[in-house]
Amino acid sequence: MMKITKKRIVSLLLASLMLMSVFGTLTANAASKVEFESKSGIQYLKSNGKASTSYLFIYGADLATQVQNVRSSNPKVATATVKDISGVCLYIKAIKTGTTTISCTVKGKALKYKLTVCKYVNPFKQLMIGDQDYASKFNKQRDELIVKSSGAPVTLTVTPKAGWKLKKIMGDVVGKKKDVKIKNGETIDPNKYIEIKFTFQKKKVTEELALMFDTEDIE
Repeated sequence: MMKITKKRIVSLLLASLMLMSVFGTLTANAASKVEFESKSGIQYLKSNGKASTSYLFIYGADLATQVQNVRSSNPKVATATVKDISGVCLYIKAIKTGTTTISCTVKGKALKYKLTVCKYVNPFKQLMIGDQDYASKFNKQRDELIVKSSGAPVTLTVTPKAGWKLKKIMGDVVGKKKDVKIKNGETIDPNKYIEIKFTFQKKKVTEELALMFDTEDIE
C-alpha cells in the first residue's frame, strides 16, 4: 500500500488550489467578455421625422470610465455618448436617415456597431382580416395593433406595398413554446393566437410588426 506522506498531501492540496484558480479565472473571463449587446441594428426616427434615442449596452464593462474613444463614423446620421443607466451603455441619438458605424474601446478591446437610421414607412398595402382592411392602422405607429374580434375564424391576407416583400407571418400560439408559420391567405382562429408577427424586407431594411386579437369585449 502506498504511504501518503505530509509532503504528498501538501502537493495534492496545492495542485487542487491551482486547478480551482485556473477554473475560476476562465469562468470570470467568460462572464466578463467585452462586447456590444448586438453587432448591428436599425433605429427609426420619430413619426414626425425628428431625432430618436436609444441605448446600446456594453457587456463586460463595469464602469463608464472604461469606455474610451467613442465615435460615430457619420455624426450627421447619429451620435453616441457613454452613459451608466442600470449598466454601462452608449446613448445613441439618431438624427437623420442613413448608416453609420458606432465604435469605442473598452478595456483595450475595439468594438463596432453598424447602425441604420430609417424613417418609418408602413409596409402594408392591405392587411385584410376577414372583410376589413387594417393597413392604415400602421401608418403612424409601429406599436402592436389590437384587433377586436368575436373569436370566429377569419381569413388573414397581406399585400405589401411596392418595393416591400412579405418574408413571413408567424403566430405565437397558446400553449406552445415555438411560434408557428401562418400562410398568407390562411383562415385562422383568433382564440388560438397570443400574437401574430409580420416580417417585411425592403433591400437591407427589415420591418417587423405585430397584432393581437381582443375577444374579451365582444358580446
